[in-house]
Parts: sequence; C-alpha cells; structure tokens
Amino acid sequence: MDTEAHNGTWIGIGSAFLVVGGGALVSLGIWAQSTPSPHLWLNRWFDLLMFALSAVTVIGGYAVLSPLHGLSMPRLKGKPTSTLSQPGDVDLDRTYLAGLFKEHTEVQVQKLIANYLGKWTQFSGSLGQVTAGNFNKSLSHVTFEGPLRNPFPSMNFRGEQWADRLSIMRRGTPITVRGRITEITNFSITLDDCELVN
Repeated sequence: MDTEAHNGTWIGIGSAFLVVGGGALVSLGIWAQSTPSPHLWLNRWFDLLMFALSAVTVIGGYAVLSPLHGLSMPRLKGKPTSTLSQPGDVDLDRTYLAGLFKEHTEVQVQKLIANYLGKWTQFSGSLGQVTAGNFNKSLSHVTFEGPLRNPFPSMNFRGEQWADRLSIMRRGTPITVRGRITEITNFSITLDDCELVN
C-alpha cells in the first residue's frame, strides 16, 4: 500500500471513529443532563461508557490529524498491487494469471504469457525480505511481506546503488518496484533490472 493510500485509509478510519465516538458522546451527555436521576453520573458503568467513547473520539482525532502532520501511524499491510505509471508498461492481473495455470497445460500457458515477457510492469507493497546474490553482491533479491497469493512478485535489483539503498530500508516500508518481466510461473512473476519508483 503506497503512502497516499495509507494516509487516506487512516483518515477514513479516524473520521469514522470521530463521528461514532463524538456523536455518541454528545448524545449520551445530552441524555444524561435531561435525566431526572442525579445518581446516573455516579454510576460506574456510565463512567466506563463515557471513558470508552472519549477514547474512541481521541483515537479518531489522532488518526485524522497524524497523516496530515506527518506523524507516524501503524503500517497497514497492503497486498502487492500492479500499478502503472510509465507508457508501455503492462498491467499484470495475478488472478487472471493464476487462472491460466489452472485451466491450461504448461505448453498452452507459455504461449499465452509470451507477450508479457520482456515488458515492464510495476508492483506496490510492503518490503518483506532483501537478500544479496551468492556470487554477485551487487545483485539484491527482494520480496514483499506476506501473506502473498500466487503468482507473487520476485524482484531482482542490479547495481551497488540499489544494494546500498535496499540495505538500509526497514521491513514493512511501502515500496513501488518497476521491473522487466523475465519469467512467469504458477508460483511467481520474476522481474529483473528493477528500480524503486518511490
């Protein structure tokens, strides 16, 4: 999930909390003021309910304001999605590809996916794992955080500049990767010559 979608999600969640919590808090306060029994304010359950609604309202306010002020919010685990921003990039529908491997023989599938090979595409998700090549330390292999459905993106970055940049990134960081499609199997989509878009 990219940063804009992440912030939008938290603002939506926070707005819902604010409306529900704040609305219920105000309604309950008005109702309590109009109740003839003065003992209502001394009732333990009433206090707990008021506290819970106050907490929901405060959490909602924080969730709305934090993304707007650049404060950190828990990272939402987004499924890797194909995103396009470059002319000529292809959009890979992983559900469609998975269906091909279920409904066709290997020979048929290879003919159907041949047009994708060599083309460029993009995927967005949360950084899962970065490993260095066994014989080439400037080769970095990257996967997204799971759970992933097949076929999942398997991405290769070449060059020391990418190795250096990827080595300092934290797991769970939202990334968008653009790469050249070199192989599609029922388990994975291999991208080579990858680059970080964001």
